[in-house]
Order: sequence, then C-alpha cells, then structure tokens
Amino acid sequence: MPVHIDEISTSVQVVDAQELLSPQVLERIVAAVVARLDARDRDEQSRASERDLRSVVERQRAKGGG
Repeated sequence: MPVHIDEISTSVQVVDAQELLSPQVLERIVAAVVARLDARDRDEQSRASERDLRSVVERQRAKGGG
C-alpha cells in the first residue's frame, strides 16, 4: 500500500538526561538500592555465620546443647 506525504511538521525538544528523573523517582530508586544492599549484607553475614564453626558451637551452647 503506497503512502504519499506532501508535507509533515514536527517539533523536537531537547531534554537534559538529568532532568528526566524527578526528585521523587530518584528517591525511590535510591531507597530500593539501599534496601537491596542491606539485604545482600544480611545474606552475606548469615552465610559467613553458617560457615564459621565457632558460631555453630556457640549457637549450640546457647541452646543448651553442649
């Protein structure tokens, strides 16, 4: 299907990339990143604790197992 356009008009607006994020959106992004970093730190601490034999023994003693 052939299309013929005699004339076209448009406007182009230049936008600074830094202006695309409103302060509210930026704050939500930062909060999400901070929450994810906190969760990652908690996970790593948990894994390190599980790998540490001394902490296993201490947990067993605290429960009255040794």
